[in-house]
Amino acid sequence: MLFIQAVDVFIHVASGHVESLRISASVMLVIGAWMILASPGGARGVGIANGFAFVLLNGVFLSVSGLSNPETGSLRMPLFVLVTASLVMFAYHVRLAQSSVLE
Repeated sequence: MLFIQAVDVFIHVASGHVESLRISASVMLVIGAWMILASPGGARGVGIANGFAFVLLNGVFLSVSGLSNPETGSLRMPLFVLVTASLVMFAYHVRLAQSSVLE
């Protein structure tokens, strides 16, 4: 998941389109996953809240910037792919933390 977020941020910086909402969302998700894995019992709720913050910040970005890229007119497919992959990996981290608490 960290790799996906790093690639996402790198794409924005390299293309000169630094989108603070998207980068902030990436940071929140990484912190949330770290909190869940580092302290499954105590910080799990906060980590999951960070996952919701990731979704919320990306939703705000889409509501402000639109579903399509204004330069190309096409859907923001890289955004959808990266956000979906990130959420799948985040769900895996939550599941991993749950199974380690149950054992």
